[in-house]
Parts: sequence; structure tokens; C-alpha cells
Amino acid sequence: MRRLLCVTLAVGLCLTAASAQAGQGGNCSPEGTWYGYNSEDLLWIVTVTRSGPNSFTTVMDAGTNPPIPTVAASTDWRGEFVKTGPGEYDWTTMAYFRGDASSPIPYALGFCPLSAQFIDCDSWWGQGTCDIYGFFSPDQDPFEEGFLLQTNDPLEAFFQRMPMTYASP
Repeated sequence: MRRLLCVTLAVGLCLTAASAQAGQGGNCSPEGTWYGYNSEDLLWIVTVTRSGPNSFTTVMDAGTNPPIPTVAASTDWRGEFVKTGPGEYDWTTMAYFRGDASSPIPYALGFCPLSAQFIDCDSWWGQGTCDIYGFFSPDQDPFEEGFLLQTNDPLEAFFQRMPMTYASP
């Protein structure tokens, strides 16, 4: 009887630990569409798609955010999630910006090395910084031939999974 009680307690502890880890986002996939905001009050929609066993591509749509002064056009922010542990990812994203006629710097590249941590399977938060590099010709490498224009204060972001509704047959 004592042996059965010990085995039952051990199994219960293992199930509780596994449930707690899953509840904290340890076994969740980042694949899907997410909505959220960052500490600069910018709104984002992010789509995450698997690109390898432990990597995912990201596309961030910033269409609701105010344009940067002197920027005529920009790309969406695109990047990668790389799994580093249970529910933890390195997240790097970047975007190009083209200056308008009044801009003294015709091109810029935003580059953000971040980290992402799942809270549960339907929410996660990220943190890191963003650098903006300026350059003068599209054939220049912004990291090698450009120059640092700006480094943002540390950013934080919070995202929730897009709710799904299903049409009835």
C-alpha cells in the first residue's frame, strides 16, 4: 500500500509539473497571428510561420502606427524566432525606410535584437532594443557602410493570439 501511494504521488507530481510548464507556455508553438503593443504605444499584428525545426519567420504589420517624420516609405518588419528553451525565443526583426525629399539621409534600416517569452499558449512578451542605421545608397551594407542614427531605450512588447471563430456548417 505504501509503495502504491508513493508511485501515485510521484505520478501526480510529474503531471502537475508538466501541466505547470505547459501553462507557462513551455510547449506552445508561436505559429499563428498575434496582436499587441509595445512600450512606445505602437500597435502591431505579427504573423509567425515555421521555417525549420526550431525557427520561425515573423512579419509585423505596423500599418496603424504613425509614420516617422521624413520617411516616404517603409517595409513591414520581418524577422526570425529561434527557440532557445521551453517557451523562450531569440527574436530578431528589421525593416527598411526610404527618406522623403526633405530627408538628409535617403535610406535607413531598423534592426531589433529581442527576446520572447511565452506567458501561456495564447500570450507572450518580448524585450530588447532597436537600432536605426542610416546609409546613402541602396547598394551599401547598412551594418558595414552605414552609421548608427539612433538606439531606442529598451522596449517591451506584449502579444495575444488572435481569437479563432469557426463558421457553422
